[in-house]
Amino acid sequence: MNETTYTPGPWEVDAFESAAIISDGATHSISAPANDSDRYLVAETYPLADAFPGAPDVVGDANARLIAAAPDLLAACRLAARSLHHPECPNDGRHCTCHVGAAIDAITKAGA
Repeated sequence: MNETTYTPGPWEVDAFESAAIISDGATHSISAPANDSDRYLVAETYPLADAFPGAPDVVGDANARLIAAAPDLLAACRLAARSLHHPECPNDGRHCTCHVGAAIDAITKAGA
């Protein structure tokens, strides 16, 4: 499936909230452009310290950045899925253990 059924990128972690998590554990908003001047909320992350006291606030920042990278990671997986198999890959049409199989698995998991 190559049809885009998700909010197109680029997705970004909103800067004002990204800086806040380091000091007070604020949530992160991940957004995408809605038009030339507005943004569309894609997701929010919350600090782990709310659920797990003592968890470092930087985890929420890392989660937000990973989510924001999702459209780019999906595009990279689509490219990898079309590349040549590793020479040592026992690809027989059903079993692939190299980067091509990993990329196809990730695309399938994303439902994309």
